Amino acid sequence: MRRQFGSSGWSVLVGATLILGTLMSSSSLTALAATPHKSNWQHNQIGVVRYILHGLTVTPPKHKSRPGKVKLPLFNLYGVRTGTAQKASIAFHDGTLIHLNQHTDAILFSPTVTQLRNGEIQEVLKPGTNHQVQTASALGAATGTILDVKVKNHKATFTVIEGALRVSSKHGSVVVKTNQQSSVTGQKKPTPPVTVDAAKVTNWSNSIPPTSPAEKNVALDANGGRVSDYSTQSTDPQFAAGNLIDGNTNSGWSSAAGQVTNQWVKIGFGKNTPYSIGAVVINPGATHGHSTANDLKDFQIRVSTTGTDDANFNTVFSGTVKQSHALQRFVFPQPVSARYIELVAVDNYGGTDSIDVAEFEAVAFGAPITLPIPSLTSNSCAESQDGCIQALLDLINATRAANNVGPVTLSLTQTRGTPTCVGAVGHSQAMGATGAIWNTHQGYDAASFPNDICVHSLAPGENIGFEATGNELTDLQTVQQDMIQQPHDTATCAGTGNSACNLVASDFNQVGIGIYRANGGTYVTEDFLQ
Repeated sequence: MRRQFGSSGWSVLVGATLILGTLMSSSSLTALAATPHKSNWQHNQIGVVRYILHGLTVTPPKHKSRPGKVKLPLFNLYGVRTGTAQKASIAFHDGTLIHLNQHTDAILFSPTVTQLRNGEIQEVLKPGTNHQVQTASALGAATGTILDVKVKNHKATFTVIEGALRVSSKHGSVVVKTNQQSSVTGQKKPTPPVTVDAAKVTNWSNSIPPTSPAEKNVALDANGGRVSDYSTQSTDPQFAAGNLIDGNTNSGWSSAAGQVTNQWVKIGFGKNTPYSIGAVVINPGATHGHSTANDLKDFQIRVSTTGTDDANFNTVFSGTVKQSHALQRFVFPQPVSARYIELVAVDNYGGTDSIDVAEFEAVAFGAPITLPIPSLTSNSCAESQDGCIQALLDLINATRAANNVGPVTLSLTQTRGTPTCVGAVGHSQAMGATGAIWNTHQGYDAASFPNDICVHSLAPGENIGFEATGNELTDLQTVQQDMIQQPHDTATCAGTGNSACNLVASDFNQVGIGIYRANGGTYVTEDFLQ
């Protein structure tokens, strides 16, 4: 057994202020930092009071304060304030919510800008919507995330409940992600992010009724989303496929040079969790100076509940994005179940260099869903080799379930290999030819790990085994029992690792299985992928 570990980075944009969720351009933030123009703003309704606990004070511009009431219309430049033991919730027209804790003073500058003078607010943003929070020391711009901002004694504290943010002052910036926190005192440099229990830190909002169904961008890398495969990508890392889901609209994915039709990126959700996907949000703009002619035009959305092989996906939506460097939302006729989602970039706006996309979001409606895991009887293994592969997949997922880890799906490509890659079956056949088990072999370079990995994976892992009981199914069961008996505590798996660590690793979501009968027994290869 051998496992490789890898990590992906976060591209930090210099020059912007506080960024939360999807990062906006620095030019947009500069404009927002100025005092909003007040002419005729009082005529624009931006939302309503959604909930009040023990009281809320509302102050229209140049008017006396008045008690707030549920369903009271709110307009630009309205002030909202809570006192001791008072809490409230405001609903904006785009679906975004702002919850106010006690002793909070804020001004609703516009439909997308809120100034927090003192106290604490929590923003629950609908994926694809843009909002900003201004404090005395920072400006926050958010798209589709959940965040908490607290201002007290000239100190602003930023906590991310779900998503990602960048906190900046005149003296620097830091990137903060889910369950992390940073603070800014005056105009000092933001503190390095520290891990916190965000739910505990922000439990003051538990008394405010939530909306249903909640929406979540499950493609966002900070929410567990990951690129599982792609057609092509630029050789320049600033256009890598991973930028498509990093929450930063200043960086994006660009296909390889000259590839201007039918390019694609496949995205898996955190811990192989299935969701009900009801919409996607796309910013089709080219980034880093690429021609706007490269902007994505026509696209398709495909989903899979099993694996990432092409045959696993079904097309559920087709559309056209406007040629604009802005987030655009597309709602499906009805929600669809998915563990993986694929963006197929059909063409662009006439560019000959590449197809470019700045950002992609998959909008899940409600909580994760449960999909049935196929099971087979023990006789199935005796009837066919495919049945034995399915039986071993069931054993692997039973082991993962017993360790509170989500299931993996079978990758047929990794299992069977390709004309240029032997895959898991080829590895087991090579072990059978040598009469020994190994990950690498000097005489079988093509079958050695990781050369035998046929599917793009950030950090593959490989388990191998052999047993000879006289019964193939019993061989498989014995190999699995031997593997899981190895230590798989956190320290072991973070260090040398072993077969058991691969079996229960939550970052794996696919597996290729190779089974080969030779020398009176069964050779087994398990290639874990993410």
